[in-house]
Amino acid sequence: MRVFIAIQLSTDVRAKLKEALGRLRETGADVRCVKPENAHLTLRFLGKITESDVEKIKKAMEKALQGICVFKVSFGGAGAFPGTGTPRVVWTSAREGEEKLCGVRDLLEETLSQVNIEKENREYHPHLTLARVKSHRAGDKLASWIESNNNLDLGSMKVSRVTLMESKLTKDGPEYRTIAAVSLRSELKGEQ
Repeated sequence: MRVFIAIQLSTDVRAKLKEALGRLRETGADVRCVKPENAHLTLRFLGKITESDVEKIKKAMEKALQGICVFKVSFGGAGAFPGTGTPRVVWTSAREGEEKLCGVRDLLEETLSQVNIEKENREYHPHLTLARVKSHRAGDKLASWIESNNNLDLGSMKVSRVTLMESKLTKDGPEYRTIAAVSLRSELKGEQ
């Protein structure tokens, strides 16, 4: 199975994302927008694993997250990887909570390496993928949309759990299924 570790989005963030994607489609750019119901913030893509690896990955996640309390994250702005000149991916970034997300990602990297999952060497940039660029048709309109959405605001949400997700590639795009979830500690003392 093909898996990744992610944070699922709140209903409110998904609704604002859906509106933003509608405006992006209106540009006529040749992009394949994410389905709002599938949107998530990836903490770590793991790739192919076996069914027997699931339990050790879940235990590594529990170890990494045991001291982490519920925290707030907000999403906004627009950008592209590798850049707006020849974009391949259009994204919005995590703003409030970015440092916390990077810290969680680092903890996950450390505990996953203890169960023989090789560390990822590239720098982590917490973001939500909005669309993948299929061709550069109407690229000027896409670049203009990205620039004019520098102040895009998708709102904020509380992060209360981290999930291990399976991704199945189909002709209609990826389908996701939650395999395991680890809840973060409550903000209130004594609550779990």
